[in-house]
Amino acid sequence: MRMSDYLAYCAANCDAKPLYLFDNRFEQRVPEMLADYSPPEHFADDLFELLSAEDRPDWRWFLVGPARSGSALHQDPHRTSAWNALLTGRKRWVLYPPDVIPPGVDETLIDSEYYAAPDALRWFLEYYPRLPPEQRPLEIIQHAGETIFVPSGWWHAVLNLDAINVAITHNFCTPRTFGNVYAELLSKPSNRSLCRDFVRCVRPARPELPWQAVDAACLASQQQQQQQQQQTSDSDTDSDSTSSSS
Repeated sequence: MRMSDYLAYCAANCDAKPLYLFDNRFEQRVPEMLADYSPPEHFADDLFELLSAEDRPDWRWFLVGPARSGSALHQDPHRTSAWNALLTGRKRWVLYPPDVIPPGVDETLIDSEYYAAPDALRWFLEYYPRLPPEQRPLEIIQHAGETIFVPSGWWHAVLNLDAINVAITHNFCTPRTFGNVYAELLSKPSNRSLCRDFVRCVRPARPELPWQAVDAACLASQQQQQQQQQQTSDSDTDSDSTSSSS
């Protein structure tokens, strides 16, 4: 689809769930876009920059969406923080702190590859009006030219309000949130390779970080893995013995 076709779609669409573009490779197609902006100085110290381009997980997106498009309630990957700069349009944000499971979130899906909450428009129409005061989120209307900071681990959902809404967003890890990100990477088997690469690159460059705690957590994780493997092996042995005796 050409951009002109998509913009025409945005202006005329009446979809219940409009198409929302997330482009995480825009710098490859239009590299000169990177010269048009730089990360806000408060968020410039990003430990993931120490990884090679091949090893670094997705972290930078160009976003374009029409009214009623948006992002369902979620936490950003690997407990990273994020900033979102709005170029045109308006966005409605809701945020919940990390220790709160927001209304509408299916706890069984939180660690899955799927969104654990309904899409943003449905959440605002069906869940938001029924929220008691104690379950109300932090709410923000973001206008063009404004940048939103999403702290590590915070739940958030976004609903685009205007006909065309364009933004740039980055996920990042600062020294302050290094512990959160490392713990998240270490806790999931699918992230273990990334976790090793992250530690290998960051340790020599940032010796001031709490490496003693990192080493202790890594050792505890390895011991837990060994125990799980031993339990699995013992279970398989028991099953084989039962089958033989039968």
